[in-house]
Amino acid sequence: MFLFLLSYILWGLVLQQHATYELMIYKPQQILDEILLFMSLENGDIIITGTPKGVTSYKLKDKIKIELFVDNKLIINKEWEAN
Repeated sequence: MFLFLLSYILWGLVLQQHATYELMIYKPQQILDEILLFMSLENGDIIITGTPKGVTSYKLKDKIKIELFVDNKLIINKEWEAN
């Protein structure tokens, strides 16, 4: 079994959310199955669902960074500005 860990960082400083996959009510495959009922996804698309620990929001121009770890290895590291 893999250990999935997701972090959501605002402005490169404030860790907003940080939790493991096991705490999610709806697991990633369930979320993907539901999304694929009404839209298609392309390679490289990112779906942000939040994490079980901590709820946050963002505003226009906020800088957001998402990190996804599998077994403590960073596999996704994306940053963008909210617009």
